[in-house]
Amino acid sequence: MSTGGVATFVPVLGLALLAGTACGSSVPTSNTPSSSAPTIAAASKPLGTTITTPSGIYTVLALQPVQPKSNADTPNPGGAFFAADVRECSGSGQSLAVDPTQWLAVFSGNNQAQGRDASGVATPGAPLTAATVTPGQCVEGWVAFTGFADGSAREVHLTGASSWWAVP
Repeated sequence: MSTGGVATFVPVLGLALLAGTACGSSVPTSNTPSSSAPTIAAASKPLGTTITTPSGIYTVLALQPVQPKSNADTPNPGGAFFAADVRECSGSGQSLAVDPTQWLAVFSGNNQAQGRDASGVATPGAPLTAATVTPGQCVEGWVAFTGFADGSAREVHLTGASSWWAVP
């Protein structure tokens, strides 16, 4: 389901189950919990936690509501703007393409907002801009999200990562 070009959030556990059954494997029928079974809570990380993926090393340092710099930028009706301070580092031996659109915020009503350039909102630091980070280097900046009337941002996701950052 889509709302103004924004998809409805699907829990990671549901995706893992669909992926497992789509490949022809079956779901265990035992009533005994398996220690290797994925859980949603296991993938959730607090802000400030570093997550390493095959493509790079990522940290969401903060997430907060922000104000637009001009009246030309308005949030969704009843919503607000939010921004996340993110750090992206390339691994040794490989460059990393960074882009604010690789980030996603999930709100309390499960609506999602894709990250965008934060130059139009008042953040405490510089916006994250699309760039290539050379091997062994890091870049940090703010990513903006347009919030919804259903509440505050509760999670920040990086496209392709199996873990995400939960907002307290």
